[in-house]
Amino acid sequence: MKKTSTNGFLILILSIGFTYGCPCSLHAQSTENSNWLKKGDIQLKKGNYAEAIKDYNEEIKLHPKVPGAYARRGFVFFNQDDFAKAILDFNKAIELNPKKSDYFYKRGNSYVHNRLDLDHAIPDFSRGIELNPKDPWNYYGLGFAYSVKRDFNKAISNLTKAIELKPDFGEAYNNRGETYSAMKDYDKAILDFTKAIQYGICCGPQGAYDNRGLCYENKGDIDRAISDFKTAIKSNPKDDFAKLYLKQALSEKNKR
Repeated sequence: MKKTSTNGFLILILSIGFTYGCPCSLHAQSTENSNWLKKGDIQLKKGNYAEAIKDYNEEIKLHPKVPGAYARRGFVFFNQDDFAKAILDFNKAIELNPKKSDYFYKRGNSYVHNRLDLDHAIPDFSRGIELNPKDPWNYYGLGFAYSVKRDFNKAISNLTKAIELKPDFGEAYNNRGETYSAMKDYDKAILDFTKAIQYGICCGPQGAYDNRGLCYENKGDIDRAISDFKTAIKSNPKDDFAKLYLKQALSEKNKR
């Protein structure tokens, strides 16, 4: 039986937390060599966000025209889910260096997480592509945004471009799979989720297993769906979505 309440588009929205919102999805930091920046970077890698902010604050006091300090601090705010502050810092970084595509990706990503503000995110991702058409991340962000807006053709086009530029881009495969699932093209979605599992997703593979399991379930392949949900739970025992999907799949199997 086809499911509607747990289709791919719902998973696309719910998956923001574990496929698009991974801290590592903000990727490459700037390469300024200030001691305060280096100290802040060390604290950031350790997850000591308060200490990292202190170090970046010191850098900003000494060198208020260094865009990388604002970008790094914005990255910390992003990781703390303080997206409004992150946006302010990325605004400043862009003001100081409006030619760096990475800053536009970071601000666009923050807009996405700030109440799904796609009207601001899409222009940022688009500007990032104009500045650096070889960077896969802005295509990835733009593709995700169009998926949420249900403009699936544009979503597929941009996510495919991201994959062309970065063939091992697990997150892009996962989100393209979510888009195909929303289009009910489950075969293509399954292929993409399998690639996402193969290449890896920065916050863990459970989301791709969940999504692939739902596709199998919609295709009537309950045994494979159950297997994927169990693997998702094994990968992350706190994956409540997988537990719910497994319960539903087992119930459906028992009815047959």
